[in-house]
Amino acid sequence: MPIRPLPPQPSHPIAAPPQPAPASGRHLAVASLPAALALALGACSAAGGATIEPATPCALVLTTAADWPTVQALSAAIAQRAGLPVTHLLPITPRMFALELDAAGAIACERATARLAADPTFARSVEPDRRRTLPPRPSASSAL
Repeated sequence: MPIRPLPPQPSHPIAAPPQPAPASGRHLAVASLPAALALALGACSAAGGATIEPATPCALVLTTAADWPTVQALSAAIAQRAGLPVTHLLPITPRMFALELDAAGAIACERATARLAADPTFARSVEPDRRRTLPPRPSASSAL
């Protein structure tokens, strides 16, 4: 998965702690370390406790209104309409596809789902993928 930059955070003025008199050589780096840590911790707390939701897959089952010549063409059309990159796309039938969008949280996934479902000439249905996988069968030796 590609690494995305963090969204811009609101800027808050942070008062820097008083700096000791400059030292020479190696002592300069060691002396400025506590000040740098204090400044970094202050910046984190000044963000107001805002949390950044990690990117989560948005798993959907899409039924298209028409056949698509290639999976790549459909992937590009989905990404354009949803406004999010498609990370996985698997055909189930000629018009039904399981897909994952790279959404930053549940709200982004819901909005992308609504954008895909808004065009009836493109999608007949867009539903969350609720499929579950079965656990592996136990081995014969575990039944003893």
